[in-house]
Amino acid sequence: MDIMTADGFSNPRVRSHNLALILRAVRDRSAIHRARLATELGLTRTSVTRLVTELLAEGVLMEDASVVGARGRPATPLRFDNHRWALLGIEARADHTDVVLTTLSGEELASEAFTFELPIAPEQLIKRVISVGTHMVEDSGRQVLGIGIALPARFSEGFLSVVQSARFGWGDVDVLDLVRRELGYNIPIAMRDISRAAALANARHPELASYGRILHFQLGMGLGMALTAGQELNDSLPTSWGAIEHSPLGDPTVVCHCGRHGCVDASIGFARFQHLTASIVGDQPLGPSTVEDHTLAVASAAERGDEQARAAIDHLAGLLVSVLATVSSIVMPEAITLGGYPILLGPGFIRRVSERLEQESPVPVPVLQSPHGDLASRRGTAMLALDAYVDSI
Repeated sequence: MDIMTADGFSNPRVRSHNLALILRAVRDRSAIHRARLATELGLTRTSVTRLVTELLAEGVLMEDASVVGARGRPATPLRFDNHRWALLGIEARADHTDVVLTTLSGEELASEAFTFELPIAPEQLIKRVISVGTHMVEDSGRQVLGIGIALPARFSEGFLSVVQSARFGWGDVDVLDLVRRELGYNIPIAMRDISRAAALANARHPELASYGRILHFQLGMGLGMALTAGQELNDSLPTSWGAIEHSPLGDPTVVCHCGRHGCVDASIGFARFQHLTASIVGDQPLGPSTVEDHTLAVASAAERGDEQARAAIDHLAGLLVSVLATVSSIVMPEAITLGGYPILLGPGFIRRVSERLEQESPVPVPVLQSPHGDLASRRGTAMLALDAYVDSI
């Protein structure tokens, strides 16, 4: 698709900037009229009409015909066209990998989950996910507009390459180059860690629209955190900001595999929770449903009155509150969302953490369950893909 060519009414840079403004406005509101676009973006109606006409012709936007025919000039809202283009999301976690194809509006068209034995070579993972994604795209009859990738990793500045992924056994890897080489063509791609992908999905959910600054805390096979402002990721923070695993904010009696005491991951990560509750459920090998199956079994045991299960959950809540109180006092969020295995413990657990945090934190901050549940990071990959396209214009 070529929408970068200059026309006689604006230079290429201004024109690209205005196209991106229009697409972000449609993204954030689902549907918006031309007149409102002009007013909110500070553009002339003539400019909006010309740019929108291009996006309509390219099949990126469409007019909502349901209101055409109103008195006077039709005030036809604009939406994303979900028929020609699609977004490809890749979410690779330690326990499973998801490939998902969505419309530009985020509705899932197809998805596939699978697992690998770890460690895994980056070339092997990329080859598999691109093969799966390519078949999805072919079956959908659409073309891909952008790709979003979420990984359990630390990244270089600008999120251009993976510096390290302890979970996958990776060192310095140029994932974006591997993806483009496997595809055989160039395409807009955005890559972030799992916590940032989940944070983005949460921040753009209507239920959280009233919160301007949200801290997302992700717990699982590794930990991460991310901060959003409005409906955008706060990427002004260092790429290593969310790598909280080895911060000494946890249980000082617990020895981490790094050799130090009190690391957060060693204290409240899933591996620790699984160890504390192994006699209730059994110590299962890591698989695509291990985290979910184990956590739900512990939650069920606690509901039946199992004291060990209740003690393990209460222990987790206490340590989690301590960590959140410290972090929130530094970044001052308006709300905190949780992701990963704790949300499988149910709304009661979230309420308990929120109530205890209000008691321990000098500035009360509500703790909210991710409105997407454990699918937040997966849905965030499609949003990353759309943003990658918009940013490339």
